[in-house]
Amino acid sequence: MKEALTAPHKLIAELATSLHNQFPHHSKEWWIGELYQTSRCNAKKRKSGGWNVFVSQEMRRINAELAASGQPLKKSNELSTELGAHWKILSDNEKQKYVDAAETTLKEARNMKETAQHNQPLAAFHDARATLEAIGDDLSKLQSCTNTESVLISVRSDSGVFLKPLVVATSAGAYDFFEYAIGTSLYDIALKFEAFNIGGLDAVIKKYTNDLKNLRKDVADIIFAELCTVTAPYQPPRMEYTDFVKITRACGVVVRNWPLAMFLAPGKINSRAELEVLFRAWSSKSVFFYKMSAKEHDAW
Repeated sequence: MKEALTAPHKLIAELATSLHNQFPHHSKEWWIGELYQTSRCNAKKRKSGGWNVFVSQEMRRINAELAASGQPLKKSNELSTELGAHWKILSDNEKQKYVDAAETTLKEARNMKETAQHNQPLAAFHDARATLEAIGDDLSKLQSCTNTESVLISVRSDSGVFLKPLVVATSAGAYDFFEYAIGTSLYDIALKFEAFNIGGLDAVIKKYTNDLKNLRKDVADIIFAELCTVTAPYQPPRMEYTDFVKITRACGVVVRNWPLAMFLAPGKINSRAELEVLFRAWSSKSVFFYKMSAKEHDAW
C-alpha cells in the first residue's frame, strides 16, 4: 500500500510546488495541507438517520412534558422498547417527515454557523489569556527549578481586543528592580507599551503627560491635607514651597524627613520616580509636618 501511495503523494507535492510559485505568500507545506484537506472539506454532508432522528425528537418531546409536570427526565435506553414499538407502526411517509424536519433544522444550524458573524475579539481574548496563563505557570516552574528570573509583559496592539495589559514577574525582586533602577513600575511600562502599540509614540507621550499631571495633583493634595491637619483649627490658604518659612512663622510647623534633594512644589518636579517617592513617603508618614511647641517656636 505504501508503494501505491507514492505516486499520489508525489503528484500532490508537485501541485503544491506549482501553487507556491503562483502564490508565494503561502508556503509549499501550507499548500500541501490545503490539497490534502480539500476532499474532506468538500465531502457531501451525511444525512440524518431516520431512527436516530425519531428517537431524538421523541425524547425531547417526552422530557419536555415530564419537566413541565415536575417529574424526573428519562434517558433513551429507558424507553427503547416503547420507542421501537412506535417506530415500527409508522408508515414510510411518517418516518420521512421526522427526517425532513431534522434536515431542515440541521441545515439552518449549519448555515448559521457558516454565515454568522463570530465574536473574534472575545475568542482572541480567551485564547490570549489561556496561553499567557500557561506561559506564566511555566516561568514560575522554571524559576523554582533553576532560579531563573523572568519578566513577561503582554499587551494588545488593537483597541478592539479586550485583553488588558498583563505583567508576570517570577519574584518580588523583579518588581523592585524596575521601581528603583528604572524609576517606574512594571505596570506603568506595560501601559506605555500598550499605548505605543495602539496609538504610536504620540499616544505614549500624551499618556505620560496626563499621568504625570495627575500624579503631581495627588502629591500636592496629600501634602496640603496633612498641612491642614497639623495646623488645625487654622487653615492656611495654600501650601508654600519657595517661602515655607511663612507657614513656620505663622503656625510653628516644619517638615521632617523630606526625601528629595530639593524642597520643590510637586508642579515643579518632572521626574515621575521622584513624585512617586514623595507620594509613598507622605502616605506612609515617613515624611510629616511637625508642630513645634511654644518654646521651640520661640527659639526658632
